[in-house]
Amino acid sequence: MYLAIQSSYTDVQMGLFKNNILLGSCTIDKFQASKECVTTLQNLLKEHTANLEQLSYIVVNKGPAPFTTLRVVIATVNGLALARPIPLVGVDAFQAYRYQYQDKNALILFNAFGNDLYYHFPDGQQGAASLDTIVQKIKQLDQPMNIVGNGARIHKTKLLEKVGTSIRIPESAPYCSLDALAHVGFNQWQKQPTQCRQILPLYLKNLTA
Repeated sequence: MYLAIQSSYTDVQMGLFKNNILLGSCTIDKFQASKECVTTLQNLLKEHTANLEQLSYIVVNKGPAPFTTLRVVIATVNGLALARPIPLVGVDAFQAYRYQYQDKNALILFNAFGNDLYYHFPDGQQGAASLDTIVQKIKQLDQPMNIVGNGARIHKTKLLEKVGTSIRIPESAPYCSLDALAHVGFNQWQKQPTQCRQILPLYLKNLTA
């Protein structure tokens, strides 16, 4: 049995899983996360007659995501792991989204605010940059590709104007789902169980000029 906790652009989602099957889930508005995260988690476990001691591990989104919500969730999970001997599995949101979207050749763009975008190219390049910088990277690759994620939605018109017919911006989920996060975390745990007790947020703006 394991818990997956997803911080997105609108809310915090929690799911209790057993053998990779969802037993139950709940959602908190992101503005209430710091106040209600622990209580909601306790209620979810209680609803399914479970407790923290029964969890094999906790899967948590380590970003990129809106940093305040991400930080609240990770701090909460790190506190639980310190108070109880529960291993943590940190999942890169880009990996979870690529698992969900099932397109190895897509460019993923998430909103990084302040006119910036988090990006993950098919070749593994990732970071945070302005739209103009990302457009130049797309042109250098000079190959057809789908562009997905909430960043693609926000800048759809400008992307099509600046790059043209070499890209497609199909309908897609704005961000990775709780289910995708849980599945990637489950797969990571199966491949290499870890005794990690602390997750650090993946905040790609710190890695770029």
